[in-house]
Amino acid sequence: MASVFPNKNSDKTVWLRTFSSQFALVAADFNFSPARVAEVQRACETVVYSIRLAAQAKQYAKACHEFRDTFLRKKSNLPQTAPEFKEITPPAELFPSNALAYIEETINLLKAQSNYTSATGALLGIVSAKADKIQPTDKPKVKLISLINSVIRINWKKGKAQAVLVESKRGEEENFTEIGRDQYSPFIDARPPLEHGKPELRFYRLTYLDHDKPVGMTSEIYSVTTNP
Repeated sequence: MASVFPNKNSDKTVWLRTFSSQFALVAADFNFSPARVAEVQRACETVVYSIRLAAQAKQYAKACHEFRDTFLRKKSNLPQTAPEFKEITPPAELFPSNALAYIEETINLLKAQSNYTSATGALLGIVSAKADKIQPTDKPKVKLISLINSVIRINWKKGKAQAVLVESKRGEEENFTEIGRDQYSPFIDARPPLEHGKPELRFYRLTYLDHDKPVGMTSEIYSVTTNP
């Protein structure tokens, strides 16, 4: 599974604290024991402590370098005070093994249960609240391929969508009309031409669907000429 943890260490700290507190609230609903909750919290606390300790050490090292340069480069004639490392209180007991792997294992166990929902995932930070939804600015990207016998193959990128609405117009038609709905690319337009044996120019546009309702933006208008 792709990592659920943020890339930045500062963001990881926030995520781990949120996950630890929220997991404790829902754990019983997913049959996790109090012992498992305690281990998850200890794992989270250990990782947070390691991140904070490393950040503090980095700041201390920088202050030491600046203190050294004060004398080596004569930046100031004023009396200087040596930097002092500020201790960070460690957890009562550090997690003994790979803490992040243990947290991911717990997440996998939780997601495998029948009562797991995307709402729970959003609460825990396992998935973004918007991860499974088409956004207002999303629109399908389409590629048209003209095949023989006036057949048009419409390739479209599914992304987070459930399906697409396919509309078309041709000949003297002024308005787009629905010619089908599709859950999986490609969509095949096998309509016979308006005039047998002759190529015709067709226009297409697609819109994402969520539970059969249009969502996002309608695609650009694409055109293609059929191949009789």
